[in-house]
Amino acid sequence: MAQANISLGRLSLHGGDRTSGHHIVKSFTDDELDQVIDDRLDVPVFDNEGWRRYDFRCGYLDYSAAAEEAYQLVGIGDDYELFMTNNNVVRDVSHLGKGVSLLVFAFRSEGLLAKQTEGDAASGALCMVILFFVGRCQQCSIAS
Repeated sequence: MAQANISLGRLSLHGGDRTSGHHIVKSFTDDELDQVIDDRLDVPVFDNEGWRRYDFRCGYLDYSAAAEEAYQLVGIGDDYELFMTNNNVVRDVSHLGKGVSLLVFAFRSEGLLAKQTEGDAASGALCMVILFFVGRCQQCSIAS
């Protein structure tokens, strides 16, 4: 499950084996996962335009009591608000988030790679694309 929280300025991705965020967790290298858990990992995020870049940090949340793990993407500076505004997610507060679903894709880009550590199996910097749409995705199990 993925969900956006406008007031807290973050997107939450639940990463357990039976959740839709599982593929995002699998895209982390061991070094990246350590960085996500210990601190935060800088992750460029792109929207449906493809060229608009937003700077986010990915962090780990441990919900031990619920036996569930989650990862959150927090915008750096005003990037979260700008991302939500540019993608028409920020609307009338009474309709906030109603009927809006999102898809999150992870990919790697050598062009955005700040530095490659020796022995790292990844072939580029981890990046994400987040797409918003109204309604429910018919090809996936992501609920609005």
